[in-house]
Amino acid sequence: MNQNKTNDFLQMFRGRFIGMRTWAHLDALWDVVRREAGGGWYVYAVDQGTPTAPMAENDFLDTIAAVDTRLHDQCRHNTCGFVYVDDPVAPAFIKVFEPRKFGGCCHGTGPAIPSWIFSKLPPVDLLEAFAVRPTPGAGWRKALFSSISPD
Repeated sequence: MNQNKTNDFLQMFRGRFIGMRTWAHLDALWDVVRREAGGGWYVYAVDQGTPTAPMAENDFLDTIAAVDTRLHDQCRHNTCGFVYVDDPVAPAFIKVFEPRKFGGCCHGTGPAIPSWIFSKLPPVDLLEAFAVRPTPGAGWRKALFSSISPD
């Protein structure tokens, strides 16, 4: 990947984000994202390696549904504080943190690394970029990601 795209992704990653504080906020975000499912979204499960191409539309829709279901299963509270987006009206970058491990990303010297990133920019290997070791126990991401058929 060329240096400009790498810099663009990292700049976006470090940018300003808005948290989806309620399930209604998250539902509204997913509605916007579903309408733009064919818009070249990269799905990056951080511990699974960086994708080299946007995900196919149907696979992307399946992934959104599966991630949403998993988030609801893992967090039974009325609030949803583990999904962040650059712009809820015209999203191009979404960070999804694993609810059960969300508190663990707040201690450390580097940036908080989400479990998933949905991006319209080609992703950069964040674990390499920030010299972060993957968190053990990412089984649900592996299972979810392996259920999506590759193109």
